[in-house]
Amino acid sequence: ARDLVDVASQHEQVHLLEEARHRVYLDTYAGAAPLRQACGEAVRAWKAAVTVRESLESQAARRQERLTFLSGALEEVDDGAWGDGDEERLREEIRALSHAVDLQGALLGAYDRLYEGDPDVVSALGQVEQDLAAARRWAPRLEVLVERIAAARIELEEVAYEVRDEAGRCEPDPIRLDHLQERLAGAERLCRRYGAQDLADLLVRAAAWREERDRLEDLDHEIGVRRAAEEAARAEALARGEALHVLRADAAARLDGATVGTLARLSMEKATFRTVVEFGGADALDETGADRVRFTLSANPGEPPRPLAAVASGGELSRVLLALKAALADAYPVPIYIFDEVDAGIGGRTGLEVGRMLAELGRRAQVLCVSHLAQIAAFADTHLVISKDIDGDRARVSVSGVTGPARVAELARMQGGEPGSKKALAAAQELLDRAASERPPHPTTPRQD
Repeated sequence: ARDLVDVASQHEQVHLLEEARHRVYLDTYAGAAPLRQACGEAVRAWKAAVTVRESLESQAARRQERLTFLSGALEEVDDGAWGDGDEERLREEIRALSHAVDLQGALLGAYDRLYEGDPDVVSALGQVEQDLAAARRWAPRLEVLVERIAAARIELEEVAYEVRDEAGRCEPDPIRLDHLQERLAGAERLCRRYGAQDLADLLVRAAAWREERDRLEDLDHEIGVRRAAEEAARAEALARGEALHVLRADAAARLDGATVGTLARLSMEKATFRTVVEFGGADALDETGADRVRFTLSANPGEPPRPLAAVASGGELSRVLLALKAALADAYPVPIYIFDEVDAGIGGRTGLEVGRMLAELGRRAQVLCVSHLAQIAAFADTHLVISKDIDGDRARVSVSGVTGPARVAELARMQGGEPGSKKALAAAQELLDRAASERPPHPTTPRQD
């Protein structure tokens, strides 16, 4: 829910020392999310193109060995001149030749019974046809039966001739049987050698091998095409990275101005804040761009800006964080801000200015602030006191609102005054009156959140 609530905790000061976080702050201020997403997509497309090209080049390195295998395998398959269904036809013919004597005897016996025997089926049907033809003189309706018997006789005659011809073709042929068995054995050896289930599977593999061989032989051309595609993707990614760099550099200048102005309000009038954006080119390009972003600070005049980790004290880090948060709130406000003890190392007049700034932000959004500084608490519209008590063997935390004299007393306690001290209460009342006079007025028109 980061678009609804912005949480600034005391630990964020430590994170502010990490350069990776600096780019996050800058991109948020610059509204760089759409362009960064486009850059990421372009970089991913470039990386994918590199992967494809490298894969092809790896194949090219092993190409000759693979081509040798493919050529040998295809030569073996092609030597057999195999076609679809050849294996089944071979097995059928082998079975027939292996039992040629028995098969021929069966066919000749069938032919004898159909046409040559005594009696034979065809002749018997011819006699039946004559009998029915004679009977139709008295029963004309038998004409249909006569025609059917005649058709059956003609069909059986044709079957008998085909059986005779089949018998003639079933002469034993040991030489052809040996040839067919050797051819089938060759097919089975090829299938075992190349891991095919059967000849049909081997032919499917051979078709794939031919496609692979053609592709490998044309691999140099494909690598050239892929290199061109990779270069185009690289140029597109680099262009997106450069556009993101321009956006960041422009936003950095504006962020520096806003941050320096806020730091001046926080008793760092002489401070110099610079956001350094270094473009690393294609070698540094990733899905977040090619920029190295780091915040630098010079707290005193005459000193060059240096990385925050090298120069910033705890109090200065707190003020830099508040200044950045103020700049981000102006650029991309959210409805709720939570500040958890980000005022570490701040006090006195600077604490008053922080309170004033938070009050200004509170006129544009809901601000929740956990603080031990009376100067900040005095500027709040609502003051809540959090306390912890021991009840038996358990700790209990309670939250209660304070107003009027109770609030003055709480502010006096936060300032370290003696309980009930008139001077402490007077100082607390003076602080509360000052905050009330300096606190910006509420907007006349309510926010439409």
